[in-house]
Amino acid sequence: MSALPNVLGRPLARRLLLAAASAIAIVAVVAVRTGAGSDVPPADDGTATASPDRIILSPAADTATSQTVTWRTDEATQEGEVQVAPADDPDQVRTVEADASVAERLPNSRLSARHHSATLTDLEPSTAYTYRVGHDDDFSPWTTFTTAPAADSTDPWTFLYFGDAQWGLDAGWSSTVDQAFAQYPDARIALTAGDQVNDGNDDHQWEQWFEAVAPWASTRSFLTVAGNHEHYGDEQTVRYRSHVQYPRNGPEGQDDLTYRVDVGDVRFITLDGSITGGPSDPTDDGLGALQAAWLEQQLADNPRTWTVVTIHQPMFSAAKLRDNLAQRTAFLPLLEQYGVDLVLQGHDHAYARGHLAENDVAGGYSGPTYVVANAGDKYYDLDPAGRNNWTINDAVRDAAADKISTYQAVRVEGDRLVYSSYVATIDDSGVGTGPLPQGLAPGELLDTVTVTKAVDGRPFVPR
Repeated sequence: MSALPNVLGRPLARRLLLAAASAIAIVAVVAVRTGAGSDVPPADDGTATASPDRIILSPAADTATSQTVTWRTDEATQEGEVQVAPADDPDQVRTVEADASVAERLPNSRLSARHHSATLTDLEPSTAYTYRVGHDDDFSPWTTFTTAPAADSTDPWTFLYFGDAQWGLDAGWSSTVDQAFAQYPDARIALTAGDQVNDGNDDHQWEQWFEAVAPWASTRSFLTVAGNHEHYGDEQTVRYRSHVQYPRNGPEGQDDLTYRVDVGDVRFITLDGSITGGPSDPTDDGLGALQAAWLEQQLADNPRTWTVVTIHQPMFSAAKLRDNLAQRTAFLPLLEQYGVDLVLQGHDHAYARGHLAENDVAGGYSGPTYVVANAGDKYYDLDPAGRNNWTINDAVRDAAADKISTYQAVRVEGDRLVYSSYVATIDDSGVGTGPLPQGLAPGELLDTVTVTKAVDGRPFVPR
């Protein structure tokens, strides 16, 4: 895995994507990356030092035998390494040098930092390892992670799913994360569906996001999605791509924001939903078609039983006056054709779950389950129950709520996925218009479904 993301600009580079493919390879090896012009003045905390911070695990291509770790230091610290050993044999330490150590700078920013990334290989499935990161005399404390189960493992395991953090990073988001991991301390993966921060170039917001996810981000993999707000003030998503590294197995020219990882018997596919010139532009700028071709390859040649797709902009919007036509046009036919089990999304700051109306069958529905969730303190009004973005696009909105933050757990149990959504916070402004939150308190179950497999292999959700 290369830890050097491409620096393709947006939106101009999208129009030039195919023509510039050869140039990308040259640009990608530049050690010091400079961000795009900023509409939002960057806020810098200047806290990067020689001591590693913002340590985060992310899944490598083979999650049963590999693990990627990324951390930050000051720019003067040009090298980094990981020391790792089996947890049950801590004296057997080996050292893995960082794949790359890359400096980060944005225009008009006084903050400079360096991000280091290393992928640990030759690990054993479902095995605990202890590790630390750093260089010379500056190392993090020792901590532990456990590798993913092998593909043929029947042992149950859980992953968490969060919608947008974005607002209230030191309040609502922090509380949501605390509640989720208190209830599911053994969760193997944490999936965040975009808009980790409100302003992608604001380092103070990134500091708050990382403070909220510590120490969990250093002990299990975080699978993140780039949302539209990761581009705010940082068109090239320099800060987002500096903080997290994933296997570069997506479509050429987009493989740092679009990727695939297999965890146990589940295939996770992450798509970049920022495929238009802006929220008022319904036209795919080319990245949708590029990703769709790659997506079909991942779905057609899929050895795993279960498939989870995550994208920031939802196929069917939960909030009023929203419609993601370009994303729905590019991806929905493939999600349906190949029977993706769960499609986990963000963006709308409300909660909704549903399915295509044509998939209704006796006793339930077949085909994908689409979910929109929210994890921070920003709330939008829910689209009305009778006529909304789901119903006008021939879909059924089975559950909905607004003025609410939630966290979700998905239990992988061999022949079924058990999806559960829990209340984290209800907005102080009053009761929301959605049908679900009334009478519920934080920590209580909001919504649940069980996904099984029909005889034809398609997902089936009983009522």
